[in-house]
Amino acid sequence: MNWIIKNEQSNYVELQHTKALLQILWEFSNYIVKHRLLNIIYTRQDKKQVTHTILPKAIIFSDYYFYVVSYSQDAEKDLFFRLDWIIDYTPLEKKAGHSQNLRYEDGKLRQNIQYMTPGELITITFEFSGTVEAALDRFPNSKVIKKLADSVVIEAETIDQGAMMWLLSQGKRIKVLSPADFKAKMEQEIKKMLQNYTT
Repeated sequence: MNWIIKNEQSNYVELQHTKALLQILWEFSNYIVKHRLLNIIYTRQDKKQVTHTILPKAIIFSDYYFYVVSYSQDAEKDLFFRLDWIIDYTPLEKKAGHSQNLRYEDGKLRQNIQYMTPGELITITFEFSGTVEAALDRFPNSKVIKKLADSVVIEAETIDQGAMMWLLSQGKRIKVLSPADFKAKMEQEIKKMLQNYTT
């Protein structure tokens, strides 16, 4: 095994944030088990720092990063926070409400979400001429509903924003068929992308 992975080790490139996460992973795991509310200071993608009062529910590793799925009292809904973007956190003495303490089904979340991007749960259909197995694996709640000469039609239950990111990455191998509003969003995004190459 050492011989097999030696080249991989010598060419390993560390993630950009370089933040040690073992301690925060351990502490947040304990907060989840004990249903502890926290105040956190968080750096958003636009670099603005915000504060949230959260109830951590699950820790998920996806696409290179650890995320803590938490109920945000400020937003009154579940949000995803990248652990390396949490600047500071303070446990609170008050207890979370009973409805907030219900076990979070993080396994079900993984079946519907792409790239840990929040959005609306929708059912989409798309024509796909790439490797069918790869598309079905990307969308676990999916199935082939029609076979065509050089492609298939796939139906998938998924979160819209993350699904769009993956679908756009497939280029000409993808054609979204429904729902109509999601198809329109795809068309708008493609037009915006094209503008980057025509201006």
